Amino acid sequence: MHYSAQLIEKCRRVSTANIGHLTHFGFMDVGIRPVYPGARLAGPARTVQLPGFDGSVLRVALERIQTGEVVVVDRLGDSRFACWGDVMAFRARAAGAVGAVIDGAATDPVELEQLGFPTFSRSISPLTTTRYGIAGRVDVDVSCGGVVVHPGDLVIGDANGVVVLSPDEAERLVDEALTMEERARESIRRGEVPPMRSHGTAETPA
Repeated sequence: MHYSAQLIEKCRRVSTANIGHLTHFGFMDVGIRPVYPGARLAGPARTVQLPGFDGSVLRVALERIQTGEVVVVDRLGDSRFACWGDVMAFRARAAGAVGAVIDGAATDPVELEQLGFPTFSRSISPLTTTRYGIAGRVDVDVSCGGVVVHPGDLVIGDANGVVVLSPDEAERLVDEALTMEERARESIRRGEVPPMRSHGTAETPA
């Protein structure tokens, strides 16, 4: 899925918490957190299903990466084996990826921060996957953090968490969230209390 450079730049500036004022849909479980402080990512999802200890399919995903994409990995319930670390991040960046979201464990948090590759995961583990070539799929609908992620959905992650937006809703929600942020800042500069927000009836599944 292609998004304009202008929209991606807006996504890098918007707060996921302010998108949360506009919709309750598309937000991953709060257990999926940035591996290091300050990590932010935004881009279309390159989806992966990766079971257990077999990490082979990630090589296929990296061969298909388009510049600006976020690797989104459904670990199918596995929490023991880390499928993502500094070597994988280095290869992903070289392929054009701008971040990764793992519904499971990652490893090498210090190295990932030094590399500056935004990574979100549920936990950190020293036990890693191996290439067995047994199972795994790429470019399929996945479940990550309790959210269904379609290939090409827009993924935004920051210190507050991760949200997934459909192509049809992404630009509207991001623009509204940025406008809300600016109005709130302007109210504060004027010494006013920003108004409370209500979802009302405008909430649309993302």
